[in-house]
Amino acid sequence: MNHYQIAVYGALRSYAQLLELTGEAETLDRNLHEKARSDGELSCLSEGVNHEAFELG
Repeated sequence: MNHYQIAVYGALRSYAQLLELTGEAETLDRNLHEKARSDGELSCLSEGVNHEAFELG
């Protein structure tokens, strides 16, 4: 789900920049970075859980 949200925020940020909506583009950029950060955290967490599950087999 986060991957789709990241794609949407990125596209909307680009449109806002093209329309010279600076404040909106900055807000969307902050949201984009937050989603990317949380995606990285979730990926890291899932790698650990998946590795443990594999070892328990």
